Amino acid sequence: GQREQVGRARGFALALSYSQGMALVYTALGVAAGLLGQGLSAYLQHPWVVLAFAVLMVLLALSMFGLYELQLPAAVQSWLGAGSSRLPGGRFVSVFAMGVVSALIVSPCVSAPLAGALLYISQTRDVWLGAAALYAMAWGMGVPLLLVGLSAGSLLPRTGPWMKAVKALFGVLMLVMAAWVSRPAWPYVQTQWLGRSAAAAEHQSVLPFQRVRSVAELDA
Repeated sequence: GQREQVGRARGFALALSYSQGMALVYTALGVAAGLLGQGLSAYLQHPWVVLAFAVLMVLLALSMFGLYELQLPAAVQSWLGAGSSRLPGGRFVSVFAMGVVSALIVSPCVSAPLAGALLYISQTRDVWLGAAALYAMAWGMGVPLLLVGLSAGSLLPRTGPWMKAVKALFGVLMLVMAAWVSRPAWPYVQTQWLGRSAAAAEHQSVLPFQRVRSVAELDA
């Protein structure tokens, strides 16, 4: 939005400001997930809750494979988009604000890996891990933006099939995360399954009760 020619240094600085706006939102989400996890520590350690986390991650992975889409309501996206369009370009404060708003607008693109990260952080109950992990995620998202800014726009990437490949990769990572998160619950599930199988076998092998009214009937 800046009328005069943007040099590499200023383009990089503007992109950095934008990416840090996004990082602020994601870091706050990570801290919140860590704090909420601390209050739910005992509950989150229950095997069935762990399995529920794993199932939810599988459902999120299915969204990355294109089975369905996760996104904010259309009305909320329109409201955020309208607010972002009124911010002037080329100014560090407004570009920073655009980064904050865009972290909410682009939720369909990152909702599944973001939700998976938040689930894992809430399970670990580590506030510092939550802040660092989500800040690192924001930096990862910001690297392409920094390259575009450094090139003054000449390296602006184009959409294509590679974007679907990235989504599929995230889907596979979500499935691996689901298997890894559910590990503590595996012994419990095996114990429950084996216990029920043993109980069923024992129930089948037990002779039926028969009422007796005398010693002779008992001997018989």
